[in-house]
Amino acid sequence: MAPIDAKKKRIGCRGMLRSAAAMAFVLIGCGAPPPANLLILVSDTFRADAVHCGPGRPQTPNLCRLANEGIEFENAYANAPWTLPSAVTLFTGRYASVFERDAMKNRSFYYVPRGERLLSTLLADAGYTAAHFIENGVALRPKALDRYFSEQGRALRRPATAQEKADVEAFLGHEDIDVDLLPLLRLLLNSPKGPFFTVQWFFDPHLPYDPPAEILDELAARELELPREVGWYTLLNTTKRGPNALYDFKAQLRTMSQAELDFVEELYRLDAVSVDDRVGLVLDALDRSDRRSDTIVVFTSDHGEGFGEHLKWMHSGDRLYEEFIRIPLILSGPGIPRGERVESPVSHVDLVPTLCQLLSLQCPQDLPGRSLVEMFGTASIAPGPERDRFVVSRNHRVLIRNGHKLIVRPHGVELFDLRSDPAERRNLAAERPEVVFELQAAIDSLDAADDARRDRVRALLEDDVSLESVRKETLEELRAIGYVE
Repeated sequence: MAPIDAKKKRIGCRGMLRSAAAMAFVLIGCGAPPPANLLILVSDTFRADAVHCGPGRPQTPNLCRLANEGIEFENAYANAPWTLPSAVTLFTGRYASVFERDAMKNRSFYYVPRGERLLSTLLADAGYTAAHFIENGVALRPKALDRYFSEQGRALRRPATAQEKADVEAFLGHEDIDVDLLPLLRLLLNSPKGPFFTVQWFFDPHLPYDPPAEILDELAARELELPREVGWYTLLNTTKRGPNALYDFKAQLRTMSQAELDFVEELYRLDAVSVDDRVGLVLDALDRSDRRSDTIVVFTSDHGEGFGEHLKWMHSGDRLYEEFIRIPLILSGPGIPRGERVESPVSHVDLVPTLCQLLSLQCPQDLPGRSLVEMFGTASIAPGPERDRFVVSRNHRVLIRNGHKLIVRPHGVELFDLRSDPAERRNLAAERPEVVFELQAAIDSLDAADDARRDRVRALLEDDVSLESVRKETLEELRAIGYVE
């Protein structure tokens, strides 16, 4: 399957446009090298195997280029299989269970109190201009996650004018660039004074899986093989009601053949490739503005997606198999080696300590993760429990150590040997009780270490805003995108 060069509503036909107006962009001039900038790209619901750099023509050439220019962690894990708690860990460097609060029976929301120091806080204190461009609002529902992005950063999020859009497209040589991407591109091409910290959170390839119109036209012939029009499958979503119930993926699963389900997965992967095109535009903007050499770029995802591997589709808070929690993690930029691949397991809880070390920031001393810089220059390192432990909530745990993966749920445990059984088909819990005991003890020990942090968070919350209002807002947001019925 060839790379996709277009995305509906996002990336149109690629041309080699040039304009004198493009020269109006203010670029960094000569002088002492500035502190490194930080750009974090998060692609929602992007499985690890959606990055395709294998033999032949890569399906994700821009992500492959980013990996070749930096370091790729081949066994990276999100610390939750859905957006809200995963975002908490990404921006705080802590397990989300520390901030978990009950919303309703069997539902949780997360609130980060004002006294918590975030990655954005550390960077703002160091003089960074911080701005975020978030296409999935759920990522910021814990409130404090966007509290420390500066007013200047908020101003940078304003919609681009028609002239600015034309100038960006002319300078990059692309037509019809997605309006959601334009504010970031404008920032990169008109770099603010001093270093900047920017987060671009792509909603794709989250449901609905809607590849660009040009690709859908090419797929029109598939309608002869399918019982419904191609366009019907691109409208499937998580939870729909009333007249839109026809497009409720959960409800329609039982009506769909295996061929249809395979086609839905193909749409997902085409949508993931379209994210690669958008990453390519971002890298082009860095190159053309001469900011690539002084900008650390991180590409990752908040969680994966299931396509029936364990008779489960989509994602939710209790889905802990590899397809739901293993995600891409690529770092590139100053201080980062080029073309390295690391096989040892790592997780998002390690990202804040890593960036603190790379950017010479003073991190909080009690973060549970460890800097990944210690892994630079080596393909393997003995993992510790702090690195491998992954927490969904206080009732769901995963620990990966020495190739073994223990999943702990309220109703039991599962143990897999990822070296011999990467698809997690054989539960070894009954055959290897000594391994279960060892990993369970490690989880219990880490739980005890987290208890003190939970107590401090509770104390901070006593002087914070009303949690009841946050709870209601969070539930409404989750209902809107189908996480809560």
